Order: sequence, then structure tokens, then C-alpha cells
Amino acid sequence: MAHSRQWFAVLGAYGCGLLLGLLAAEGLAHQLVAHPHQLPALAIIQHNLLVLVIMFLGILTVGAVTLLVLLINGVMLGAVVGAYAWRGKLTAVLLALAPHGMLEVSAFLLAAYGDLLLVPLFWKLLRTGGWRNWYGHSQVLWKALLFNGCAVALLVCAGLIEHTLFLTVS
Repeated sequence: MAHSRQWFAVLGAYGCGLLLGLLAAEGLAHQLVAHPHQLPALAIIQHNLLVLVIMFLGILTVGAVTLLVLLINGVMLGAVVGAYAWRGKLTAVLLALAPHGMLEVSAFLLAAYGDLLLVPLFWKLLRTGGWRNWYGHSQVLWKALLFNGCAVALLVCAGLIEHTLFLTVS
């Protein structure tokens, strides 16, 4: 399977983050906010797109920043789900997160995969100085653009859903 290392890295980073978040959840359960404030849709979308930009710039760090962002996002999701589970409110938090969370997590995973596809190409072109021949790698470039473009569309939808269907878990 082509590019399976990138998928393994993406899913491994996110999975490790989820696990770490779940392990830390017991200590966070008493710190939950009963009624968090609702953010405007534009602020949610802007924040998520900024995360995509940071993940994309992770190409400059051989993908380390990209994977670190996934790990942190996984830790946060795991901690929230785990903390509510410790309080006996797992169903409520899953119902609150599911409408936008599936799109948001999918977007981050797709974008990270697309970014990691570009890492070897970027460093090869940087090492060899073959920037004039970048068009010879158009298949990888288009694939990365497709994954990142889909991620942007998913994040816009997720932000609108998160704003519109805002649920307070209490």
C-alpha cells in the first residue's frame, strides 16, 4: 500500500493522543465547566483553519509539528470524553461532540496525511535544488492539495454545525 507510513504516523499520533487524554481524564473530571460559552461560527472556523496552517508548516520540521498537533488534539478530545465519562455523562458528551466532531477529526487526519505526503518531496527538492522540476511530482502535489482542500471544506461545515447545534453538557 502506497504511503502507508504516513497513514500509520497520522493514526498513531492521534491514537496515542486519545489514549493519553483518556488516562489523564480522571484528574480533570472535577474541573469541567457546566455551561461553557458559545463561540461565533467564524471564530471556530478561523481557529480550525489556523490549526491546518500550522500543520501544513510542519512540513518544514519533517512532519514533527504536524504529528504534534494531532497528538495534542487527540489528548484534548480524549481528556474531555474521559472526564465526562468519569462523571457518568459519556452519552451526553458524545451526542454533543458527534455532529461536528466526526467532520473535524476527519479533516485534521486528512490534512495531516496530505502534509506528510509532501515532506519527502519538499526535502528532496530542497536537497537537490530541483525546484524547476516540481511539476514532475504533480501527482503527489495534487493529492496533497485534494486532501487539504477537503479538510478545509470539512472544517467549515464542522464550524457551522458546532455553532448552530451547540449543546451544553450539564
